[in-house]
Amino acid sequence: MKILFVCKDRGAYKHGKFGLWNSASLVVNAIQSEDVNCKLVAVIDANYIDKEVYIYKPNIVIIEAIFVTPQKIRELVKLHPNVKWVIRLHSKISFLANEGNAFNWINEYSQIKNVTVSTNNLEINNDLKQIGYEPLYLPNIYTPSYELKRVINRFKDSEINIGCFGALRPMKNTLAQAVAAIRFADKIGKHLKFHINENSDGGIDNILKNLRAIFSYSNHKLVEHSWMPHKDFCKLVSTMDIGMQVSFTESFNIVTADFVYAGIPVVVCKEIKFVNSLFKCDNNTEQMIRTLYLAYYGDRFNLQYINKHLLDKSNREALREWTTYVSKQS
Repeated sequence: MKILFVCKDRGAYKHGKFGLWNSASLVVNAIQSEDVNCKLVAVIDANYIDKEVYIYKPNIVIIEAIFVTPQKIRELVKLHPNVKWVIRLHSKISFLANEGNAFNWINEYSQIKNVTVSTNNLEINNDLKQIGYEPLYLPNIYTPSYELKRVINRFKDSEINIGCFGALRPMKNTLAQAVAAIRFADKIGKHLKFHINENSDGGIDNILKNLRAIFSYSNHKLVEHSWMPHKDFCKLVSTMDIGMQVSFTESFNIVTADFVYAGIPVVVCKEIKFVNSLFKCDNNTEQMIRTLYLAYYGDRFNLQYINKHLLDKSNREALREWTTYVSKQS
């Protein structure tokens, strides 16, 4: 059994070092540990997929996210009739609403022989089933190939470092989280360094400009980091005091898993399933501030071990879904 995972190369991030690549590589690491041959590639566009399939000769091709047109998929199926193709969705329905062709393409994929649509989230999987689709459920697995430990605990310092990483998209709710972080830092009498990624592929003008404006008017600091390889990014995560990911919608959220894996307390939205409800809040600043208090001062009692336990459980369940699927294809 050989599985080829295919991502679209995001040229702005260079060398495949972007969120979807990280997500897929973590799944590949986990499946390979079960003695399944896997390969992950990034292609400039769908025209390069045929070459990768011809070279690797996989039994299954997993297309990560919707970037290949139904017409191109039909061509690839004709060229490789013995290959099973899976289009793996990474977004929930509310995020797909921003992609005008999403469901038109899903409709067409569903009618092509040897092509299956899958999701990485059980909620959207169930939603699609209820309205007549037959998606696979192939969830994310978080299995980095390296150990990572928290570097510094800054309880006695005069500053607090809060990381709110990821692409600056409207659905990520970064601006409201920045406001909550500033208010929280003021309440505890600390200088805030609010860390973000400078790269974005949606809404960068408005979101980044507004973030810079807010911090230019405050006594706190906005720290912008370029996109980097996952291992290097995790080292950066390990220097934070708190991680924030209070998005409007999430199907998994690799960044939160990075924080949990490093033993850093988090404040997240309610849609991130592998975090304890103590550290989840709604998308308003008052609730974010209250949850920041709990995460920050609860850190003295090492409460984040609860999240690590939940992440481990999520990984075991996700790996079982993948191995069950692979065994059925053998």
